[in-house]
Amino acid sequence: MNRQLRITGLLIVFMILGIMNSYSQKNNFTPEYSTIILSNKGKELLNQCSRAVPEKIENYYDLTANEIQKLENNFRNILEIKSSECCMTGLKIEKLKGYIFQYTGIVLNGKKYIYINAFKVESKDDLKTYYKDWKTEPVIVCDGGESFWGALFELETESFSQLSINGIG
Repeated sequence: MNRQLRITGLLIVFMILGIMNSYSQKNNFTPEYSTIILSNKGKELLNQCSRAVPEKIENYYDLTANEIQKLENNFRNILEIKSSECCMTGLKIEKLKGYIFQYTGIVLNGKKYIYINAFKVESKDDLKTYYKDWKTEPVIVCDGGESFWGALFELETESFSQLSINGIG
């Protein structure tokens, strides 16, 4: 009887782990192109000209691989939220594929966040032509609508907020 209880208990644990793994994979997204913008350039990255960005930032910090993994494990959850900031409120991001992502670490109200700067490219050649330094230099674009957006990912709660899409010029 004791052996049967242990086997049943193990089966339940494996079922729970399987469900959790399935949920994690469903929300996982690993971008083809992404980069970490170091903390010394964080302020520059948040100097966007046609969308809202977080205010009252206490500090910038360099992100770790573990923090990026948390973001990527939850990335598809951003597709569920609506933009709440200027300029195109109420819109959702339709898909993540086709965007290039820049990340920087920020601290707000004593909590760590990843600020995501996303921009769309038509082809890989755009990275060589228009965004040569995208891996180390913040990309700032005025207007452009849904091709350019930013958002916050809170590391503690693993949730997204402050989605903001560029205005249209």
